[in-house]
Amino acid sequence: LRSARVVHKINQGSKNLKFCEWTTKQELEVYRGTLDRLWVEQHMRHQSPCPPLSLLADLLSDGLISFIVAFSEKGFVGFITVTQSKIIAHTNWVLINRQTAGNYASVSLWYQAVRKSFEMGCSILSMGSTSSISLARFKESIGGQRAISNSVLIKDQ
Repeated sequence: LRSARVVHKINQGSKNLKFCEWTTKQELEVYRGTLDRLWVEQHMRHQSPCPPLSLLADLLSDGLISFIVAFSEKGFVGFITVTQSKIIAHTNWVLINRQTAGNYASVSLWYQAVRKSFEMGCSILSMGSTSSISLARFKESIGGQRAISNSVLIKDQ
């Protein structure tokens, strides 16, 4: 890890959050109403495309992804999905509940995804690309390389 601040946030998350792994659709369905609401809120805040939760539920049922989930004393905090490939794990989607999450929740979930990929014996953890400069910088702060995706402005001539 490249930043003392990131390490501090991971330590805060370890003290203040409880993590579990969802591997079945039934575990997701218990929180379906909350997840649907938060998914829309996050989409509106970031203006980024989000897959339907039904797609994630199907991937979960088929054993292709798992959810690493965080809870605090206030309730559901968020999740990060990790593919179940033994060669290259990929973190596809992250959802954070801004009402219950401390400023360390996102970093802590990413850290748990890194731990999970080590436990699975993966050679590579793909953190995905992003068009967000701040998210790219965050990914690079925890060791990601080339986190920003290239974009091209196309003009109609």
